[in-house]
Amino acid sequence: MDTRILEYFLTAAQEGNFTRAAEILRVSQPSLSRQIMQLEEEIGCPLFIRGSKSVQLTAEGFLFKNRAEEILSLVQKTRKELLNEKDYIRGDIYLGTMEGGAFRSLADLIVRFRARYPGVCFHIASEQSAVISHQVEQGLFDFGFLLGPVSGEKFHSVTIPASERWGILLLPDHPLAGRDSLAPSDLQPYPLIVPERLLKSGSLASLLGRPKDFQIAAAYNLISNILILAEAGAGAVLCLYRKQYTEKGFRFIPLSPGRLEEQAFFIWKKGHTLSQASDRFLKEVCDSFSESHQS
Repeated sequence: MDTRILEYFLTAAQEGNFTRAAEILRVSQPSLSRQIMQLEEEIGCPLFIRGSKSVQLTAEGFLFKNRAEEILSLVQKTRKELLNEKDYIRGDIYLGTMEGGAFRSLADLIVRFRARYPGVCFHIASEQSAVISHQVEQGLFDFGFLLGPVSGEKFHSVTIPASERWGILLLPDHPLAGRDSLAPSDLQPYPLIVPERLLKSGSLASLLGRPKDFQIAAAYNLISNILILAEAGAGAVLCLYRKQYTEKGFRFIPLSPGRLEEQAFFIWKKGHTLSQASDRFLKEVCDSFSESHQS
């Protein structure tokens, strides 16, 4: 039985008039009447009581109306499920990311993406930017999220706005803990723990000054263990502001002048074939940050 005929029948039943139903369905009235008669012949009983200006359902017609509505509802549900199946994405996405507040915008996107595609699992590794770039280049990460610079020869990238403030993390009993801000020269007499990437890239000089003018006690790539080291009294920590650090009992004092990290980059390797899940997530990232620079 053609579902189109069921739609014709239900429209005629709702309108109680073949002419109005034909106008709604955009078919001729004789064609609609003929289709209804063929349906009645197929069912084996009359479905309408026909009057001069209107039609009414027979007892069999009322029963058939309920069944027709159920059939069409099931057909529509099945169509929707089949369409969704074509659009259903599942699989694994590997993401290397820096630690930082800038990750929040990406985290929100991941949550929304998984709400749409619950079959996708994100494997997220926290690393320093140099390691992330290397792992993306080697194909071990599908994507990287990091602070610059980014090689335009090796990677495509989407720029994601970020606002990061450099400062010094101190224990409450540190001699500088009572200050509202700190100049680089204030740090020279004290042991200092700094990010490894700033040492390797030479950016420490632009932020503080010459490394040899400071007492560099340690360098780190991830800060979790460094907080324990700082609690033990190894030194003050040069880092970006995070609320959770102060919740652990540290005092964060901004550098003055302090540089703001204003851009983060979502990167993927040029020429690398992405999985269906990764390709769809990339589209979501690009759509979400469409006003940002893409290369």
